[in-house]
Amino acid sequence: MTIWNRIKYLWPARRRREDREMREELGSLAEIAGTNELGNLTLVMEDARATWGWTWFDSILRDVRYSLRALGRQPAFVAVAVLSLALAIGANSAIFSFADAVLLRPLPVKNPTAVLDVTSATPDDLFEGMSFPDYRDLRDKSRSFSGLAAYRLTTLAAAADPTAPARIQFANLVSDNFFAVAGVKPAAGRVFLPDEATGHAQPAAMVSYDFWQQNYAGEPSVIGSPLRLNGIVFTIIGVAPASFTGLDRFVRPSIFIPLGMEQRLDGDPMDPLEERGRFTGIGAG
Repeated sequence: MTIWNRIKYLWPARRRREDREMREELGSLAEIAGTNELGNLTLVMEDARATWGWTWFDSILRDVRYSLRALGRQPAFVAVAVLSLALAIGANSAIFSFADAVLLRPLPVKNPTAVLDVTSATPDDLFEGMSFPDYRDLRDKSRSFSGLAAYRLTTLAAAADPTAPARIQFANLVSDNFFAVAGVKPAAGRVFLPDEATGHAQPAAMVSYDFWQQNYAGEPSVIGSPLRLNGIVFTIIGVAPASFTGLDRFVRPSIFIPLGMEQRLDGDPMDPLEERGRFTGIGAG
């Protein structure tokens, strides 16, 4: 039997006609040869259907129809089953998203396989990071890394318009070589200069690509524009590329400022760059 005829058999009208014709032919043969010669006519019809029909497809359809009828008689069970499946699928999706962000997705830097996160491991502050003096000592003495850069996540009250109300934004306090070590080039403007890393320099900041689009409509004139952070007016010197979302796996910083500006932003009399008790994350590459 050709495949085209087998396909045509899937149509209900065609199937009913084939069954009717087969029943008539078997009835005629039974009258001529006798029922005992042909055996069980129902079994003969089933064997004939298996030859030129879609037995497996029919079996699936019967199972589906039976399942739907059974589920229709127990709507409460169906509701519980569907809700359980929805919760299970949602939980698995959340777990995969977490694993993708933490374990699978590479860091948005030039060479993610060569980047390490260097932290301290003291009994009192297990994996809390390193202070900036510790970072400075390691940077000056280490021969294991091609470059070391310091960074720390914080929050700031930021206002793109100095006259508008400020909104809390995540920010990265970074060393002047942070973007160079990460291999990240700005989408606009420039990165920090060494003399801008101290708290005595003119306040300068870089913004993320998303912050640039949302607050400045992607205008190139953003370079040189003022940005108020914790009441201090900074000058925007650059825009991070769209692919760079920071080194934190869970938080995307909107602003990048030199580590040396932390003292002025917090109004802290202690210099965080000289205090070994205050911890700062270290990015190493």
